[in-house]
Amino acid sequence: MIGYLIGEIFEIGQGSLILLVGGVGYKILVPASLVSGWRVGEKIALRTYTYVREDVLSLFGFRTKNQLELFEKLLSVSGVGPKLALGVFNAGTAEEIVSAIRRAEVDFFTAVSGIGKKGAQRLIVELKSKVGTEEEIDLSDWPERDDAFKGLMGLGFSRGEAIQALKKIDKKIPVEEQIKLALKNG
Repeated sequence: MIGYLIGEIFEIGQGSLILLVGGVGYKILVPASLVSGWRVGEKIALRTYTYVREDVLSLFGFRTKNQLELFEKLLSVSGVGPKLALGVFNAGTAEEIVSAIRRAEVDFFTAVSGIGKKGAQRLIVELKSKVGTEEEIDLSDWPERDDAFKGLMGLGFSRGEAIQALKKIDKKIPVEEQIKLALKNG
């Protein structure tokens, strides 16, 4: 796996560049915000994520370790591949992405092509604990429904949607039934 490259920019494209390292040109996909400040011939260093599949070998480059780690966290979300994760980086800086996760800003993520409302909610729910939170979800009002509430949140419901869906359901039925009814009615 290629994790770090230092070289000279040979060519700059739309969201990518070719970095000349020891006579070899590596095509590296990068957030658009990084490309704007560079010029051909400039020497740079990039932390890279190597993506390998049967038919694809791609490099994704970032200026800092924190950016790379956030990219990898985005990839840990079900349904998020490297191109979609890079799209999230094109929507804002690493700090803005983390802030959007912490504040559950669904609109930030739905602005990215390929991410709908449920996908944005799932991304926020799955990453909130990984990026640190400003305030944890308060389940103290719902002690008998913790599992059903968490299940709905894991399925992409917002906190408000989950609470509304569970208000209409008998708390004495099994958790799985509560979730099924919430999905059916929600």
